[in-house]
Amino acid sequence: MGRRTVRKSQRNASRLGFESLETRSMMAADLLQIDSNSYSQEHFLVQFRPETPASSLIGTSVAGATISRQVSSDGWFKVSVGAGANFNLAMQSFQTLSNVALVSPDFRVSITATPNDPLYVNQWGLENSSDRDIDAAQAWGFGTTSSVVVAVIDTGIDYNHPDLAANIWMNTDEVAGNGIDDDANGYIDDIRGWNFINETNNPMDDNGHGTHVAGTIGAVGNNGVGVVGVAWNVQLMALKFLSASGSGNLSDAVEAIDYARVNGAKIINASFGGGGFSSAMQTAIQRFQNAGGIFVAAAGNSAQNNALVASFPANYPGVISVAASTSTDTLASFSNFGTNVHIAAPGQGILSTLPGNRYGNLSGTSMAAPHVAGALALLWGQSPTLSAAVLTSALYANTDAVLTDRTIYGRMNLGKTAASLAGGGGEGDTTAPQVLGSTFNASGNRLTSVDVNFSEEMSAATMVPSNFTLTGPGGAVAISSVTRLTGNNYRVSFATQSAAGVYTLVVLPTVRDVAGNLLNQDGDTTPGESVQDRYTATFTINAPVVRNYTFNGPVALRDATSTRTGVTNIDFTVPDSFTIADLNVNLSINHTYVSDLRIRLISPSGTSVQLVNRRAGSSDNIRVTFDDEATAAISSATTLNGTFRPEQALSAFDGRNASGRWRLEVVDNARLDVGTFNSIQLQFTEAASGAGSGLSSAPSMMYSLDDSTESSARWMSGWVAQSVEQWLRRFVR
Repeated sequence: MGRRTVRKSQRNASRLGFESLETRSMMAADLLQIDSNSYSQEHFLVQFRPETPASSLIGTSVAGATISRQVSSDGWFKVSVGAGANFNLAMQSFQTLSNVALVSPDFRVSITATPNDPLYVNQWGLENSSDRDIDAAQAWGFGTTSSVVVAVIDTGIDYNHPDLAANIWMNTDEVAGNGIDDDANGYIDDIRGWNFINETNNPMDDNGHGTHVAGTIGAVGNNGVGVVGVAWNVQLMALKFLSASGSGNLSDAVEAIDYARVNGAKIINASFGGGGFSSAMQTAIQRFQNAGGIFVAAAGNSAQNNALVASFPANYPGVISVAASTSTDTLASFSNFGTNVHIAAPGQGILSTLPGNRYGNLSGTSMAAPHVAGALALLWGQSPTLSAAVLTSALYANTDAVLTDRTIYGRMNLGKTAASLAGGGGEGDTTAPQVLGSTFNASGNRLTSVDVNFSEEMSAATMVPSNFTLTGPGGAVAISSVTRLTGNNYRVSFATQSAAGVYTLVVLPTVRDVAGNLLNQDGDTTPGESVQDRYTATFTINAPVVRNYTFNGPVALRDATSTRTGVTNIDFTVPDSFTIADLNVNLSINHTYVSDLRIRLISPSGTSVQLVNRRAGSSDNIRVTFDDEATAAISSATTLNGTFRPEQALSAFDGRNASGRWRLEVVDNARLDVGTFNSIQLQFTEAASGAGSGLSSAPSMMYSLDDSTESSARWMSGWVAQSVEQWLRRFVR
């Protein structure tokens, strides 16, 4: 069924009615849970025996701890531990007193809510006894109702699943089955989403991946059926662009993002990857973010560093990139990681919904991302007035300090985040901001800007160059602007720097958040301290490494004949592996009437650059250095002797590996004049290690599922047998 026109003969066959949705049932009451692993280090509780007069106890000190007040009528008192006193020693000292009955830490108590879904006990990522989870129960205690729309851009959703049907987004502006685009959004009868593969209004899942993702985000909670989603009540928008085999077109993914934005989605979950960088995809994501949405993506399952080998869409600016954690709080063996992977979430052996009223375990960063998407939907339901930036910052600021060597912020803790927001966090709070981290943007040996991530939205009036400093090996570097990107990320811009040495960025403590709070980088009670609260980060541009490789002839050049041109291919090998930052070429050829010649240089990867195309008339011989930075172009040469810019830029080789077989192709276009190849020298500048990825992935029109082969539902095993061609089209496994 087409989007804008539908043939009459198709309408009856495509007619859909509204599903009869199951009734949601809510908990009768919330519960309180004591966390035996968390308690105050500043005081503890002591119960004295009944015969001890209470009036004689207040103010008594033992081992640096003082009885401060009575907290109950049955003899319990609060004991405050003084500055410098040893907490454990003080507790032990009170236990030895003859008139003391009991001594106890003052345990943390939090609100919890436990659903009655029978498979909840097997969902370790939500709650488990070892606390390697996201503390979902604590978060549910602050509320489980949410009307947030989450777009699941994937293989579709089994919208009839009894654990999902009540949470499927319904387009109430569209009349089902009338063959008319009632809401004028460009899609006819799009009742519950869209199938961008077949251009129909039926986004049914024929793979299983999307249904599993949807269940983690928002399987109906407390309905006595199956599993529970992170968000008990949510609207799941089914947007299908991946086929039954798990691959799809970039253009359909872009269209799905725009559909989500136009039709009210606040969160997008993208558990797919591959296809390289796409400007169309990046700008679609930016449109969604500019409309106030949050884009969550799986980091990828190649066990690689995303800062060195980019994974898209996870690597686009402002996207929340999610790694996979295990039940032991380690990084899953397949999970990508790195300094641009923001957060980790459970992603190994995750139990969720599958098509056909089934349930099963899957592993992958595809399973981690929906934990984060569901968490954001739940939090937004609890605090609907928050902006995307504030909500994201709260999520980052309340992580658990595990996997911080593999991600920027650590493993997500939903319970802690919900408690923080309920306790006055978010917009209008009085918490002073901090810098959470910074990224130096470099390509090769060139530093172009620095991105700074704050814990909350900052005042635009203080995001000015005068509140930032940058020094390099030559002294102060002038900062031209400070601009907001997405969320709480701000870019510090300046003229491109290439001098080798150390660069230091300082964020002065005079910056303020939108509420007027000064920076408090050291986290004490006094923000804005001139030394303690400044943020400092450094970056080193290494001195460039120059490698020269010379290959000598002589090689006789083939002359043209009356019927064809003369082609001579001169092959040579660069034995060393390194990334090219710059390339100059010295070429020596003896030949009469050099304008007979066309010459190309071809890299091991097949990249071709034309050096000269029949230039310099009747002059003889070539003694040329080809350099992109040369003053004169080869097109202006009267003799091929000197330094010139080539016909096409040698920068086409930048960012690629130099190792392998290179080819110089010399084409003689006219008879009679002949010559000899003498030598070629390749002068490489090696890309400095650690100076930023600077990688440009080859463009591709395909995306694929971001699921892992480590674990899958048993009933899905028959789908593993794919053709070689299909396998090669799966970019992230």
